[in-house]
Amino acid sequence: MEILSPRESQNEPDRTPSSTQPNLIEQNSLSITPVEVKRETTKKASFFYPFLQSISPRLFLIADLDLLRDGQLPYGLGVSYLVPQLHQPQWEVGADLFSNSNGQISVSLRQIYFADNYFRPYIKLGLGHIWRAEEKLASFSNWKNYLLRAGIGFEDVIKIPMSARIEVEAALGTETSFFIMSLGYSWGW
Repeated sequence: MEILSPRESQNEPDRTPSSTQPNLIEQNSLSITPVEVKRETTKKASFFYPFLQSISPRLFLIADLDLLRDGQLPYGLGVSYLVPQLHQPQWEVGADLFSNSNGQISVSLRQIYFADNYFRPYIKLGLGHIWRAEEKLASFSNWKNYLLRAGIGFEDVIKIPMSARIEVEAALGTETSFFIMSLGYSWGW
């Protein structure tokens, strides 16, 4: 057994793991950089629209080419009710009264985009029925009075629970077709 003096042991390379690691890292062209730890951040919602149902009174103008040629510009007022539902689309039921003594009832599916934000654009598609005063209750059995309706609208929250609402709808039937441009407000609860 050979005994080494302290002087000889100093000349011998140190074989501890800590002294060999830097050389190994340098030989393999590796670098050690500190890992950046990302903290998960939660975005705080600046606004949340909490209501699932609403009632919406409105005023509207009817753009019907046949009536415009005769110099008439029918107008009206109406109301619609958004049926509460957790998921989109939602059902909307409406009733309108025109200035020419006719009325209209409608049922449609309304898809609201960004339903929990201040600005809530939507589209809707549904069926409508024009109730004609001269036909009385027989109006419901006349298939020519039924319409396919499509619309686009924008709702913007003014102050909880009230929103301003603007909407353009197209109605297409077998004998009539027209556009409705409406302005109103929506009251949610």
